[in-house]
Amino acid sequence: MPSSRRLTIAEKRAIVQDAIHGSIMITNAEYITLQTPFMRRLHGIKQLGFSYLVFPSATHSRLSHSIGVMHIASKMADSLLSRLEPRECREILGKCGESEKTAFRTLARMAGLIHDVGHYPYSHMFENAVEHLMKRGDIEWEASPAGYGRLKPHEEAGYIFAREMARIAGEDLGEEELALVISAAAKTVFARSPEKEYQELGLAGHAWHIVRDIISHDVVDADRLDYLRRDAWFTGVVYGYTDLERVYEGINIGLAGRPKIVYDRKSYQSIEDVFDSRYKMYRSVYYHHKVMSLSYSMKRLISYVREEWSSIAPERFEGVGFDDLIQPERLAKMVAEGELYFDDTDFDDIIRNILARGSREARRWARCFTHERHLLPISLVKRQDEIVGAIEEVLGSGGSVHERLSNVSRAMSMFIDSNILLSEFGERIRREASVLAGVSYSDVEFDAEVAFTSGSEGGFDTIYIRILDELSSIPIVVPFIYSEDPEAHEKLYRRRREIRKAFRDIVSRSRVWSAIR
Repeated sequence: MPSSRRLTIAEKRAIVQDAIHGSIMITNAEYITLQTPFMRRLHGIKQLGFSYLVFPSATHSRLSHSIGVMHIASKMADSLLSRLEPRECREILGKCGESEKTAFRTLARMAGLIHDVGHYPYSHMFENAVEHLMKRGDIEWEASPAGYGRLKPHEEAGYIFAREMARIAGEDLGEEELALVISAAAKTVFARSPEKEYQELGLAGHAWHIVRDIISHDVVDADRLDYLRRDAWFTGVVYGYTDLERVYEGINIGLAGRPKIVYDRKSYQSIEDVFDSRYKMYRSVYYHHKVMSLSYSMKRLISYVREEWSSIAPERFEGVGFDDLIQPERLAKMVAEGELYFDDTDFDDIIRNILARGSREARRWARCFTHERHLLPISLVKRQDEIVGAIEEVLGSGGSVHERLSNVSRAMSMFIDSNILLSEFGERIRREASVLAGVSYSDVEFDAEVAFTSGSEGGFDTIYIRILDELSSIPIVVPFIYSEDPEAHEKLYRRRREIRKAFRDIVSRSRVWSAIR
């Protein structure tokens, strides 16, 4: 494959203006890729799902994030290429000419651009609801021919979509080298071994390890570096800033074992900012109690959407089953042929149809996503510190910070694993809430969402990161109380402050924590 052609698809084609990174250069390869229906549909998918109902300005799209990741991946690749020693260059690229460096940079950029191409409407909120249906056995997931059983739905869809994008580039547009680049990038991102494609592009077969690290590397990668800053900006919080230039300067290659990205110690302070930003963004934005309530409501809504699909499907979905929209192979075919995108706009139409033609139960949950926000499940804990503080009060404040955090983490894990949350605490607060609100005990439901902010796996040996690891080990638990009956729920909502106080008292008075002492 002549290197001159590879240089042609990597030539500058356009500039886009981005709110976070400013001017971002787009190459010929990326310009063509962005015109495919699979990338165009990302315009209509919000990065943070329905979180804009909590953070009104958080309406940015998956496409803007994808372009941002591409930009950061390019910066990281350039930084690596600029400091490769001859031995490292031979190990990573095979040869060290300009065509090899261009191919490496092109693959890193394309991997960043397509890494989220498979997202469903409203991003993770919809995907979590689908996974819930899969766990219940309501949906039988159709494994792709590649056998990606370990991937999340949007990742498997991403591979299937990218495969179609490569076909369009090669067969429809005659861009065979672009098709090869897309295929190699897709296999890199979605956990396949693309040695053959890399070798066809003139690179050493294991160069893909470095490209994958650029996109997904524990904490410090192009994906997280973009979404932390972008999501912080558009939600209006102040936690997402990291000195990106210092991160780029600290990037190096490690050749012990498989080739991998490592960072020098001079960059550790900036890396601490990444850990700090991630911890705070998860606690304050991604796992905000109302965001979790919206996610829970989406699970309930999707169940009714699937059950009532024949009567609530929009007209343009005629002949399309709800499961067709979820299964990657079927959806990819419809997107490629221009039949539909299945983006946020489509899902909004589904909600409107439920409100017009759905069952009373389905309408109850659909109303949560319109102007009747009071019908969302009522979070019994608005801030996680309330539960942590109650546990610490019972356990006592003695011991080192490490010991105290470890005790709280074990207590919270027991709180979840032993089903105490749903059995003891759930039943007690249902009784108290029914009395406080003046509704029947049978009308009061209790459930909880549990989430984790994982710690570091990169071996960054700083005291601050070790403390953040300890904090991240404490699960986030958001208990909810609600009623399926809208009138009963409104009565609960009016007494939500008293109900929350009752729940805090139940937690703080419980003897269950004594087992941790």
